[in-house]
Order: sequence, then C-alpha cells, then structure tokens
Amino acid sequence: MVPTSFVVMPRPRRYTFAGECYHVLNRANRKAEVFHDSADYQAFIRLIEKAQQRIVMPLIAYCLMPNHIHLVVRPDGNGDIARWMQWLFTTHARHYHEKYGTTGHVWQGRYKHFPVQGDHHLLTLAAIRRSVNRQRPFGADDWVSRSASSNELQQTMISVGRPRRSRSGTICQEMGSDPISATRA
Repeated sequence: MVPTSFVVMPRPRRYTFAGECYHVLNRANRKAEVFHDSADYQAFIRLIEKAQQRIVMPLIAYCLMPNHIHLVVRPDGNGDIARWMQWLFTTHARHYHEKYGTTGHVWQGRYKHFPVQGDHHLLTLAAIRRSVNRQRPFGADDWVSRSASSNELQQTMISVGRPRRSRSGTICQEMGSDPISATRA
C-alpha cells in the first residue's frame, strides 16, 4: 500500500548560545578535495574575513585540510553560527564553481558543531588541528611550556601534559575579542 500523503518533517533546529565556544567542521562532498592549491586556501580565509564583516564571529582557531575544515568559534549572539556558516559555505561554493567550472554540491551537507567542553578540550583541539603529524599532535617536547606561556597559563607537568589556568575565566571567554588574530599568534 502506497501512502497518498506524506508528513514533511523539518530538520531539527540548531541551537547555539552566545559566548560559548564551538568546534565546527564540514567535509567536502564525496570527500573530494576542495582546496587544490594555496590560492584556494587564501581565498577561503578571505571569505572568513568577509563573513566577519557581516556577522562578528570570534574565531579562536581554524584548520583547513584539503577536503575538510575545522573551526573553533565563539558567537556573540544566539544562532549566529548558522547564519555565518550559511553565508560562508554558499559564497565559497559559488566561487569554487566559478573558478573550476563545476556544478553541484561542494560541501557534503550541513556543517556539524559541538560545544567545547573546557580549556583542556580547547587546547587539545587547537594542538591536534594545527598538527600535520597526527602521531605526535603536540609537536616538539616543549609544546606544553610554549602553549602555557603563549596563553598566559601556569605550566603543570601533570601526566596528561596539559596546562592549568593561572587566573580566573576560560581561554575561550578571553580570546574571542579579536576575531582572526588569535590564530596568527
């Protein structure tokens, strides 16, 4: 028996809250390469900067891989991530199709986002995403002391090797005031 009518179910609404840090990621359609050369990476970074002019979205860290992206953002307003990402991915897809003469989906689908669970999560996420060598994501042996110093943290050589806050507040709350500069430090 074939139903004569269908109930249309909308996609669930995405809730994001101002002042909270989120790990945002998206993958290229069919896991294909989206960034083919350094000009593609630079063009995407310029689009991030233009998106910042439309909706201020403090960007804590980012990693652009050949077929996917990772961002750590702290929205200033509830629901800002959805509007910011919609503009960024739509605009990027238009530029991509224009440059490469293609059609269809560039990105696999809706982006994913997860709340950052605390400073330890943020530092681990930023370290792994900046690493090319996944076997040694924290890089050189002095990573803990360098990370602690650059983020004004007190180094504690605990077994997990993560720094401890030396003042009140969280890194994410304090780093969001200057959108892209935090990633260039």
